[in-house]
Amino acid sequence: MFSFKLVHICVFFHVVYANHGSIDEKLGYYETLESVDIESVAKRSIGDSPHNKHVKFSALGRNFSLDLEVAKGLFTQDFRVQLVHSDGTFSDEHLDTNSFYYGTLDGEEKSEVNAFLHDGVISATISIPGESFIIEPAWRHIDTLVRASRTMMVYKGSDAKWPKEMEEAQKGGNGPNFCGAAHIDGDDEETVGFTHAHDHDEDEHDIPHSRRKRATGNKMCRLIAVADYKFYQTIAGNDIYDAANYIVGIIQKINLIYKPTNFGQGVGYGVELAMLKLHVGPTPTSGSTTHYNMIKSWTSPYNLLTEFSQGDKWNDYCLAHLFTHQSFSNNVLGLAYIASSSTSKLGGICSAASTKNGKPIYYNTGLTTTKYTGGGTVLAKQSQLVTAHGHNWGSEHDPTEGDCAPSSYFGDGKFLMYPYSVTGEDPNNDVSISMVTIDI
Repeated sequence: MFSFKLVHICVFFHVVYANHGSIDEKLGYYETLESVDIESVAKRSIGDSPHNKHVKFSALGRNFSLDLEVAKGLFTQDFRVQLVHSDGTFSDEHLDTNSFYYGTLDGEEKSEVNAFLHDGVISATISIPGESFIIEPAWRHIDTLVRASRTMMVYKGSDAKWPKEMEEAQKGGNGPNFCGAAHIDGDDEETVGFTHAHDHDEDEHDIPHSRRKRATGNKMCRLIAVADYKFYQTIAGNDIYDAANYIVGIIQKINLIYKPTNFGQGVGYGVELAMLKLHVGPTPTSGSTTHYNMIKSWTSPYNLLTEFSQGDKWNDYCLAHLFTHQSFSNNVLGLAYIASSSTSKLGGICSAASTKNGKPIYYNTGLTTTKYTGGGTVLAKQSQLVTAHGHNWGSEHDPTEGDCAPSSYFGDGKFLMYPYSVTGEDPNNDVSISMVTIDI
C-alpha cells in the first residue's frame, strides 16, 4: 500500500538561466558529437539479448565504452501513447520501448548508465562516483541548430553554471527555493500552501478512499505523463520519441533514487509509465474559459496545477504529471500536491476524486516546467531532478540546519530534500536521502 512518505525530487542544483537558450551561459564547457562518432554494435554472446548494445565514443578528453541492455520496469504491460489533436480527436501511436537502455561504463566501478538510442543518435546520463556525463540533443540549446540536426552535446554535470545573482545568494547558504508544494488539510476545507501563499475553498470535501488500487503489486506507481503543446513542440520537437526520451529519463532518475532506498517497508518502490499523452496543438478556448493546454501562458503554477487537476479523470492512475515549457513567476519549476500518510486524506499518490467549485478535481497531480523564469531551457541534468513527484509521495523539505543539512566543508553536503539550490558537486546532492525524509 502506498501509505508511506517518500523522498521528494523537487531539488535544484547547477541552476542555470539563459536568454533563449544561450549555451555559453549554461555551461562552462561542452563538446558536440555527430551520429557518426557513435558506434552501436549488438552483442552476440550466448545468453545476450539481440537488443543489447555496446556503444563507443570519445569526448571530454576520454574514451567512453558503454555496455547497455534494454531497461526493464519503465513501462506497464498496457502502456500506450496517445496524441491529442486541437480538434479534440485522439490517435494512438506506437513506441518501441526497446529503445530505452540501462547499463554500465566500462572501466568504472559503481557506474550507471541510462540511455536512449533512436535512429543512430544517443541521449544518456552516465553516472560515476563524484561526476556525471550527459548527452542530449544539441538543438534544444544551440540556437543555430534546427530540429533535423543529428548533433548531440556532451558535458559534465559539474560544468553547469550558476547565474551571477544566485552565486551571491548561495554564498550565504540561502539560495532561491524553486520548489512549490500544495497542501490539503481538513475534512471540509482546503488549505493550499504555495511558497508563502494560502488559498481557502469552502467547496472542498474530503472523500474517504484507498490508495491501494492504482499501485502495481503495491510497489510500482502507475504514472500518466501529459505533455502540453508547448512542451511537445519545443522540448520534443514534435516527435513522440523525443518526448518519451525526455520523460522516461526523468522516470529512470526517480527509480534510481527510490528503488534502492528502504523507507521502512523494504525496497523496490518506484514509478512505471502507463500512458504518455501528448498534445499536438493548443486546446481552443473562448471567453473566460481556460484549459491547461491553451495558447495563453500561465504565470501562476498553482493556477495551472488546479486547472490540470480538473482537466481529466486522473484517478485512473496512481499519479498524473504535466510537463510544460513556460516561465512561471517566482522562479518555480515544479509543483505538486503533498500526500498524506492517511489513506482517508486527499492529496498525492492514488488520491481519490473530490469537487472544487462544482467540478471534479484530482489531487494525485503535479507539474514540471522546462523553462526558467528568465527564459532559458533547462538542461537535461537539471530537469531530471526538477520534477515534483516526491511531493506527491508525501515529502516535505529537509530542515536548513542540523544532521539533515550537513556542510559541504565538514560533511558530504546537503541532501536531495534541502529546500534551496545546491552545487550538485557534493556526494549527497544528487542521490542521497536524509533520515528526516525517510522518517516523515
